[in-house]
Amino acid sequence: MKNIYNGDLMAHATNDINAIRHALGQGIIMLIDSFFLTLLTIIMIVKTTTVKLTIIALFTLPFITIMVRQFGKIIHKRFRIVQEAFSDLTDATQESFAGIRVIKSFVQENLVVGWPMILN
Repeated sequence: MKNIYNGDLMAHATNDINAIRHALGQGIIMLIDSFFLTLLTIIMIVKTTTVKLTIIALFTLPFITIMVRQFGKIIHKRFRIVQEAFSDLTDATQESFAGIRVIKSFVQENLVVGWPMILN
């Protein structure tokens, strides 16, 4: 069984909930907006230019889609790294606050003062 630290739970609770809220809120609006904007753009291109020029202009759409997916994967990987770092920082903070009496009783404040810089 994997050990789950309080910092992991707190980091996932705060960051994941915010990520889901932003993805749902802005994602749904952007999906609907991009659908209608693309549809209206295609209609206007067809009405105002030739069919050949319309096909050439629409030929780039699959490439743009592939690029967006690739950037999404890169962003997801980097978000995971930030999530893990935030989890470590939150866990260390929680452990320090929970063990403040022990730290003071053994006069170890100087060792604990620099830990945020080490984690960053």
